[in-house]
Amino acid sequence: RQRDENQKTYHDHNIYWDLAFKYDIENKLKKYLENHPDLTYVCIQGEGVGSVQGNPLKLEADDLYVFNFIDSKKGRYDSIAGSFIAESMGLKWVPILDTDYHMPDNMEDFKKYADGKSAVNPKVKREGIVLRNPKNDFSFKNVSREYLLKHNQ
Repeated sequence: RQRDENQKTYHDHNIYWDLAFKYDIENKLKKYLENHPDLTYVCIQGEGVGSVQGNPLKLEADDLYVFNFIDSKKGRYDSIAGSFIAESMGLKWVPILDTDYHMPDNMEDFKKYADGKSAVNPKVKREGIVLRNPKNDFSFKNVSREYLLKHNQ
């Protein structure tokens, strides 16, 4: 949480405010509230990528990927509905790889599923995948062993 764009961060610039300005988030959320007067609040959660953590995605510029859309009436939207709303505002949603994933019968196949190329930048290995149950708030990350080995984690 950042009070203002001058608050110090772990980076050489305040990526959080830079992204808020880049995507005009405050005005987009205010506009959403104006268009939905029955709501008392709306918010997004996302992840800044780029200069964060040494830029493992090898991106040319910092970017934002939203993963939660929340409002005062409904709470957290499922990923499909949330992505539709965020994208209609001109915001990027985290890549959705599969909407009908079924857990494999063994851990080895499950761990292999985390390996692969990033959907954000296919030139690099992905960190892993996040699995979410669309019917509730349950989610977890399956971290790629290939990624961990490459980054000496």
